[in-house]
Amino acid sequence: LALGGVVIIAGLVAASGFMLYSMLSDSKPRLSAAKRADEAAKFVEVDLCPEDEIPAPGNMKPFKITTPTRTTILLVVSDSSKVTAFPNSCSHYNLPLSGKSGSVLSKDRIVCPFHAACFNAETGDVEDGPAMDSLPVYPTRIHGGRVYVKIPLTNKNKLVSRRQPCRHVVKAPGSSDGGDIVIVGCGAAAAGAIETILASGHSGSLTVVSKDKAGFWDRVKVSKAISSTDYSSRNVFIDPAVWKEAGVNLMLGYEVTSVDTGSKSLDAVPVEGGDSVAVRYDKLLCASGGPARTFRADRDEGFAIDGAELGNIFVLRDATDNIHVHKAVEEYADAEHGARVVIVGSSFIGMEAAASLQSYVADGLVRSIDVIGMEAEPFERVLGLEVGRVMRARHERA
Repeated sequence: LALGGVVIIAGLVAASGFMLYSMLSDSKPRLSAAKRADEAAKFVEVDLCPEDEIPAPGNMKPFKITTPTRTTILLVVSDSSKVTAFPNSCSHYNLPLSGKSGSVLSKDRIVCPFHAACFNAETGDVEDGPAMDSLPVYPTRIHGGRVYVKIPLTNKNKLVSRRQPCRHVVKAPGSSDGGDIVIVGCGAAAAGAIETILASGHSGSLTVVSKDKAGFWDRVKVSKAISSTDYSSRNVFIDPAVWKEAGVNLMLGYEVTSVDTGSKSLDAVPVEGGDSVAVRYDKLLCASGGPARTFRADRDEGFAIDGAELGNIFVLRDATDNIHVHKAVEEYADAEHGARVVIVGSSFIGMEAAASLQSYVADGLVRSIDVIGMEAEPFERVLGLEVGRVMRARHERA
C-alpha cells in the first residue's frame, strides 16, 4: 500500500438473523410511554378534498395540504371500499409511499416503491420488512360532499410523523410461564424477534444480551455518512425504555463468551471489565449479525493478505468505525493533494462509503477514491450488470 493511503474493507460475513431487516429507519426513535405522554398530540380536522376525488377501490391518491402545516396525506381505498388516511411517508426511511417514484397498492397491501416495505391498507400494520413500525391511521369522515381528516399536532404545532409502536402484549410482572428466552444481539433481527415474541403473548422472561452499549441503533449510518460522529448515540431507532416497559431484561454492554447447550446457560462479561454473569435460558436466539470481512488470517472471517497488520486498514461495522476512517483521512491527508482512499468491496457498503467520501474530495482531504470489487460492475451480484453499469457511471461523474 502506498504511503498516505486509507483502505476500507466493505463486506460482511453472513450470519443467522443478520439480514432479517437490512435497513432501518431514518426517522425519530420510538419513544417510551412516559415520553410519548410528554408529547401528547392534539388533533385538528382538515378539509382534504371533494368526495368525488376519492380514488376507486384498490387505489390510493396523495393530497397535499398547506394548513395548518405543509404535508401530504395518502388516501387509500381498500378492495372492500374502506377509506383510510395515512401520512404519505414510509416508516422505514420517511420516503413517499406515492409520488414521482410511483406507488403500489396490491391486494390491500401498500408497498413502498423504494425498499418494498408493506403495510395493511386498512390498519397500517406492517406486513413485510424492512419497516418495523406501522403507519399512523388518521380518522376520516365524509360530510356534505367533502372528505375530512383529523391530523395530530404536537405542542409545537407540527405534524406528528413518529411511527406507531407495533401492538404487543405486556407480560405480567414476575410471570415465569412459557419458558425463558434469551436473544444475543440488539440489531434489526433482534428487534423484530422481540416484537414477534411479545405479540405472541409470551409470558416467560425475555432477556437481550449485547456487547453494544448503545442498544438498538441504526447501523447503516456507518457507511452512509463517514464523519467524526458516533452514530450509536444519535440514531437509536428504539428507545430501550420501550422494551423495559414490556418487561424485557436488557443486558447491554455484555459480551457473550461461551454457551453451554447442555445446561442451557451462557456466560456474559461486561465489556468495560468485571465478573462474568451466568444467564440461563430455555430457548436461545443468536441474532448477533455478521462480522466484518478482514485481511487478517487469524480470524475465521478473514483471508491472508500481505500488509494486513498495517494501521491504515479499516472495516465498517461498529459505531465508531466511521470515526476511525475520518481520523485516518485527516492524518494521511497531504496539505496539497489529500489522502488516497481504496475501498475493497463494490456492493452497498462500499459504494455508500465511496459516495460519502466525495465531500472529503471537495474539501481537499481526499485526493482519490478507488473501489475494488470482484464483479465487472458495482452491485452486479444483487442488481445485475446493466444497473451496475449505470451506478458506476453515476459514481464516476460525482
